Amino acid sequence: MTATATGVLLIPLLIITLLLGLVLLIWKLWAFGSLFPRLGLRAAEGWVPILNQARLNRRGGLPGWLSLGRLALLIALIGRAAVGVADPGAALPAAHLLDLVCWALVAVVCIGRVVEIVAMHRISAEAGRGAGFTVLAALLTPIWAMLLARGIGRGRVLGDAEAVEPRFEAPPFSASVEAAETHAVPTLGIAGVRRSGAGPVNPLGSATEAEYERLAAESFLEPPAAPLGSAAVAEPFSWTAARRPLDDERAGAGSPPPAIPPVPAVSSPPPDLAPSPAVSKPTGITGAFPPLRPGEVRRPEPRIERGGDPDR
Repeated sequence: MTATATGVLLIPLLIITLLLGLVLLIWKLWAFGSLFPRLGLRAAEGWVPILNQARLNRRGGLPGWLSLGRLALLIALIGRAAVGVADPGAALPAAHLLDLVCWALVAVVCIGRVVEIVAMHRISAEAGRGAGFTVLAALLTPIWAMLLARGIGRGRVLGDAEAVEPRFEAPPFSASVEAAETHAVPTLGIAGVRRSGAGPVNPLGSATEAEYERLAAESFLEPPAAPLGSAAVAEPFSWTAARRPLDDERAGAGSPPPAIPPVPAVSSPPPDLAPSPAVSKPTGITGAFPPLRPGEVRRPEPRIERGGDPDR
């Protein structure tokens, strides 16, 4: 009864484990199928379970045959189980041999897993990712493949210089390109003149070049120099002609300056100043003003304002 109950509980757990493993396997294959075109590999190779890891190792510069250790381990485990079920007592030596093979294949699988992590680390570093992506590749390989494929971008290939970063370079030099035809520049036949090298190709035109060559072919004769002492004709010295400028200068200095005509003075009449009127003050006891004379103007007396201070 207890064994039956345990078997009943293990069956659903085994089914759930198998379903979960199948979902993870499909997720990993889909992620590799999306990543492989970004790595320059075929997308169909990412959907094959063992071939995809082998191709990934080769892409990282490591041997891909180590991924076959999982397939060999799976075959050894199936053979060990078959031998134990058929005849446990008779096939004991074969069972021990298969056990050793299984343990050896387990070591190969572990080494292959380390190689896979190193290959994924190299690919991440090539894409510009750090050590965090390496840890993610070791723990959750499908998520690493999805993030790396999205980081590279659709339509781009990792490691392709033209797709990642366009470069504009000059075209390579072709050996079939012929050098431009050069013509020697003629020089005059003068001693001491040296030709510096090949000049530009026809800078002045064909007609001018022909005229230049004709002039260069002619002989150049230096004109004779004039004899010494024959440049100017000698003339007799004249003291009269030498003194004439001095006499003219003295005559101009001794003459008086021209007289300036006087300017007549302008007389203006003096201004008519009216007499300032005198200040008229009241006289007498009554305080009346005296009568005005003819032409006299009465000028009021200035008033002085006083404040409320009685002492002022």
